[in-house]
Amino acid sequence: MITAHLEIVVFNMGKILKVGLLFLIQIGWLDLCYSQQIHIDGLKKTIQTTSSLKNKADAYNLLGLRYYRSDPDSATYFTEQALIISQDIKHVPGQAEYFRIDGLIKHNKGLYTESLRQFETSLEMFLALSDSSKVGMVYKNIGWVYLELGDFPEALNYFAKANGIADDQNDLLLKGQVLNNLGVFMALIGEYDSAMVHLLKSVEITKQNGDPLIGLTHTNIGLVKSSLKDYESAESYFLKGLELDLLNEQEWGVANAFENIGELKLTLGQMDEAQEHFQKARDQFVKLKDIKGVAVNDNFLGVILYKKEQFKPALDKLDNAYNLYMEIDYQRGMAKVLRDMANCNILMGYSDTAIELANKSLKIATEIGQIPEAVQTAETLHKIYANRGDNKKAYEQAVTYMAYKDSLYNRQKLEYVTQLEAKHRLSQIEQENQLLLKENQLKANELQASNLKIARQNAIQFALVICLVFALLTAFFWYRFNIKKQKTIKLLRKLNDEITSQKEQIARQAKELAQVNGEMKNMNESLEVLVKERTKKIESQNKKLRDYAFSNSHEVRAPLSNLLGLINVSKIQGMTPEEQEEIIEKIYISALDLDSVITKVNKILEEEGI
Repeated sequence: MITAHLEIVVFNMGKILKVGLLFLIQIGWLDLCYSQQIHIDGLKKTIQTTSSLKNKADAYNLLGLRYYRSDPDSATYFTEQALIISQDIKHVPGQAEYFRIDGLIKHNKGLYTESLRQFETSLEMFLALSDSSKVGMVYKNIGWVYLELGDFPEALNYFAKANGIADDQNDLLLKGQVLNNLGVFMALIGEYDSAMVHLLKSVEITKQNGDPLIGLTHTNIGLVKSSLKDYESAESYFLKGLELDLLNEQEWGVANAFENIGELKLTLGQMDEAQEHFQKARDQFVKLKDIKGVAVNDNFLGVILYKKEQFKPALDKLDNAYNLYMEIDYQRGMAKVLRDMANCNILMGYSDTAIELANKSLKIATEIGQIPEAVQTAETLHKIYANRGDNKKAYEQAVTYMAYKDSLYNRQKLEYVTQLEAKHRLSQIEQENQLLLKENQLKANELQASNLKIARQNAIQFALVICLVFALLTAFFWYRFNIKKQKTIKLLRKLNDEITSQKEQIARQAKELAQVNGEMKNMNESLEVLVKERTKKIESQNKKLRDYAFSNSHEVRAPLSNLLGLINVSKIQGMTPEEQEEIIEKIYISALDLDSVITKVNKILEEEGI
């Protein structure tokens, strides 16, 4: 397996370099996950309105992070303002973050040595602050620099450190990013199976933490598929990455997706479609003010144009790409575009110009230590001299070519030996990642079960509270009903006693009237003189007695019957409070009627002296 990969690296450097360049164009993209979510106007408003110098410095740094890819000059201005304020108020975290972001800016320009120096300064400060999260982020940034420099062992070392911090801090955002980086690393060394494992784990974690840059991880998977010549699958991943980047409003990711699709079409020989996608990518990078992105796509467009034998526009594109690379001092890009310009001049028949351009490319590649670029350029020079029949020069370039190739072989062999030594450590990292994913899944399941249990308990408690409230309301109304019922019973008993007393009084009065009648009869027998008067009086009294008897049989009997009937009705169970109230009211009215009749009778009897 290792031997096969080594042969691929040595004898097919053009393919590996092409894939590597596509990966490395994405350098530092993960840092955008912080900046893309921050509203620019809000940060500027904070700078204008806040009275806290610390908040102002942090806002300047965030603006620098937001602009470091799209507008490096503005990013530099913002971060320098953050540094000035942070130094004045001795805000060490602000100073450390300045050096980190400035490292990203310089790295984006291809200034790797200066970028590493800034990252190392930032790392030293964050270590002193014991800010593990930021330390992990800087480790990741440094790993990317070494990855682009081709120092794979150092890149792996720093990625492993970042991965360890992500595990210790349970930082899923950093974890997802490091797994993505390790996936890119594995793809660059030809370990495509391992690359897929890491990238798919990264997708799984980024889905959990909502990282909006998940589209770029899909793009990286597409690049692995492309390296494996599974072009159909690669295109589906590129399109999925593009879809996710559009959904999450990741403008840089959209541009990068167009670029990757363009390269895939170029590989398949679909020149028109490749040209269309490179142009879309270029337009997007222009909008973002990403000089490097514009230069890369101008380079690709120039290659397509000279393959179509449109040499003049091709040279214009390549020349523009070269000038942009010079503007940001991106030496690797300059070496590549000079070689492409040489190839264009070869097709045009200008071998002298081609030799001059190729020699410039070779010199730059040698100075910056980009051996893969030097190998391809030396091969180009060898072909030029061979075609011209200059065997001496052809031989010299062949020797140079073989020397660079041997150097590259030895370098790659050394790197693979180092990688073999780190194999066990990487395996442990993968196992830890798998355990972490399982542990997170178990925690998620436990949390879900706990939430369901809490929800059931809350439902039961709510039901109990409702039942308690209902019971209290029922008891309250029952209590009120019983109180009214007792009052009604007491009132009815009192009325019954009064009626009984009145009946006894009426009976006594009737008895007395009977005695008076007897006396009147005796007086009539003994005193004839008084017969007429007594007769008249008796007739009057008889009339009164008839009235009284009438009252007793009708006027008294009616309310008394009503009272007795209502008393019996009130004893019926299950009556509503309203019905009880109505019965009590009717009892009260009947009692008043009875009292009125009794008062009337008493008045009549008093008037007659009975």
